[in-house]
Amino acid sequence: MEFKASPRIRFAPTPSGFLHLGNIVNLLLIYTFAKKHNLQLILRIDDLDATRFREEYVMDILDTIDFLKIDFDLGPRSISEFYQQWSQRHRIEHYKKFAQQLIADGQAYYCECSRKLIESRDHSKIYQGFCRNRKLGPGPQNSLRLKSLPQNEHEMGDFILWRKDDIPSYQLVTLIDDVDFKVSHIIRGEDLRPSTLAQKLLATKLGLNEFSEVNFLYHDLMPDLLGLKLSKGNASLSIKEMRSQGLEASDIYQRVGDYLLGSGQVILSKEDLMCHPQILSHLHI
Repeated sequence: MEFKASPRIRFAPTPSGFLHLGNIVNLLLIYTFAKKHNLQLILRIDDLDATRFREEYVMDILDTIDFLKIDFDLGPRSISEFYQQWSQRHRIEHYKKFAQQLIADGQAYYCECSRKLIESRDHSKIYQGFCRNRKLGPGPQNSLRLKSLPQNEHEMGDFILWRKDDIPSYQLVTLIDDVDFKVSHIIRGEDLRPSTLAQKLLATKLGLNEFSEVNFLYHDLMPDLLGLKLSKGNASLSIKEMRSQGLEASDIYQRVGDYLLGSGQVILSKEDLMCHPQILSHLHI
């Protein structure tokens, strides 16, 4: 695979649950890719969702990375450093400037439609732009949406930029952070392809042309024992729980190795994993 020379990649977990094996597969693919291509590795913790944020989840992210002996170049190394320097909450006013730019350019509008109302209108759950021409203003019950033109072409419809609880959306925050931190490569699970399209569209409307230079790679999602994707939402077995059962870092690496390389390979560390360059064959454009 050919890539334009540029310096950074990031691991960006959300502190909305304890990390599970699927998160670690993503992390180790990112880590291996960074080492192979001589990229700086950034740890970015996406912490703006106040409804799901818990400090113990931030601690779990930091503790799990330390437990696996993963080194990174930029990012928080302690909970105090996270709060003081790296929390996205310090940047809310910065994100707001971009939202205001979209409003001023006529590219965004306020909407009072709830998720329940949207689903009652259209079982596809894709927002159809009901409030586009209603000229609503800001208010405690209104979110801000992007005009995703032409109508209905984008898989996510007119997606939210600023939520009713007065925090910026994942799509806006992720785009701005990736541009500001000069991220050049992004490795994500297949389920985030729609987010890539949303962020590329948003970047175009904001004139952030540098985002078009970012290299995106994807990997399949790791299934659990029932064949479901591993996620915080379906109570997948967490690394924290595995450790409470007595598993060591070498056991976690072996499980990741079994998934990426098949059984029969002894994988006890990140160095063992990186000795097998075929693990990067799990990545695709």
